[in-house]
Amino acid sequence: MNCHKIRPERNNKNSRPAFAALLFFCVCFIAPSSANNSREFALHSQFDHFSYSGAMAVFGLANDWRGTFRSGKDGILDQRFVFSALYNDIEIGYSHILYHQYEFPNDLARGFYYYNNNVKLDSPFTIDTYLKAQSYSGRGLTLAYPFQFSLSLLAENLNFSFKPRLNWFHLDYLVWGEFNGELTYLDNKNWGGTIDLDYRYSKDFVLRRPLENDPSGELYSFDLEFKTQWSSGEFNYSGRNLYALIDWPKVPHSFGRVTTEGPLALYAREGFDKDFSANPPALHYAELKQNLYSDQWQLLMDARHTSIRDFYRLGFRYLGDNVSFSVRQDVQHNSVELALSYQGNSLWLQSQTWDVSQSQQLTAGYSFSYSF
Repeated sequence: MNCHKIRPERNNKNSRPAFAALLFFCVCFIAPSSANNSREFALHSQFDHFSYSGAMAVFGLANDWRGTFRSGKDGILDQRFVFSALYNDIEIGYSHILYHQYEFPNDLARGFYYYNNNVKLDSPFTIDTYLKAQSYSGRGLTLAYPFQFSLSLLAENLNFSFKPRLNWFHLDYLVWGEFNGELTYLDNKNWGGTIDLDYRYSKDFVLRRPLENDPSGELYSFDLEFKTQWSSGEFNYSGRNLYALIDWPKVPHSFGRVTTEGPLALYAREGFDKDFSANPPALHYAELKQNLYSDQWQLLMDARHTSIRDFYRLGFRYLGDNVSFSVRQDVQHNSVELALSYQGNSLWLQSQTWDVSQSQQLTAGYSFSYSF
């Protein structure tokens, strides 16, 4: 059996003072710079869900692998809820985040599918495989402020907007690590092998280690939104976790070689990391809107970049007086998004089929704002 070397996460103790200094600087800088703005108060709420599952429909995977097995690999889920208040362009919000990123080959997904669906094979199914997990959830506070300016270039007036955002989240869920090794499946009573394991967690899904207390940690992150507008269109960029640090003292940690043969035989070591830190993967989204022949029709192109997979879409948008409607298609994953906006409030849904429970890719959400 060939096992890859497991590399521990970096310990970034010096990043905490730097983030605190950045937060202090931004608060001190934003407050006086907004004093001359017109006083306007608004409330904003947004929910945004994005998920992809290569081996099965997203709903099937969430339902203990109950569904039709597919040929893909990996999986990702990115979900956010935000409720914020804006005054003089300063935005302070409460946010709940949920993020799952799993890298694994299709043969490991097949083993999980066999096990959860009680499949019995005539001959052993043996694989040399791996799994890498980066998963966390929590809730916390956000602070943002836009900086705007304009310039003329080649007889075109360009408007620019930069909105940096600082986030602090209290995390209550963590699965972070990997395993490599050889596994064999015959039936759901004979599913195991030998793996090299190294992972941290708030709940132990591998060795079923009982924990006396509920572990918790913190996530500090920096996001950036950028927009440029011209007479016939605009370009938008959103980068999340451009700088991000998970700080989790006394996190449960299991590592070493684990052998499973029917009943679990453990040879791994279990303990607690005194001071664990890690960098969550950055997420990038870019969008281009360009008018077609008139101001009522726009061409839409966008791209979503994650550390395990990219997603590209092409579509069109119709703009009425108070209503807009758009259609986008992800050709690679054969999914379509429908979106409707009324007076700046929006709803959207993307799926591969009309029955969203059978889709391997889902995008759904709403955005609502109210000004006083």
